[in-house]
Amino acid sequence: VLTQVIGNNFSERVVTDAGLKAMSRGFDTPKVRVDGEIIDCEAVKLSEEHGTVSFAEGSDVRKKLKWGEKIEFIPGHCCTCVNQHDNIFVIKDGKLAAVWPVSTRGNYS
Repeated sequence: VLTQVIGNNFSERVVTDAGLKAMSRGFDTPKVRVDGEIIDCEAVKLSEEHGTVSFAEGSDVRKKLKWGEKIEFIPGHCCTCVNQHDNIFVIKDGKLAAVWPVSTRGNYS
């Protein structure tokens, strides 16, 4: 799930614009990827609309995350994440490669 930093005025954490409505917690906390690398963070907390990523004091990764920086959440369980979206946007080499419709979205009955 592509998200961006919308709050970075804390030394040990950043706030993003993706929360539980963008992905379910499912079975595990999402991993965080910055510049193609899974980063070591202390915790990811999700509210309905926002995600908070916490880092160790003085983290080099935290220092480089500026307002508007794009980061990725890798959900702990993809099924419950995919079901919350109408389309999956496939990115390859930094460019949009395909759009896959989620045809069964919302079909609980």
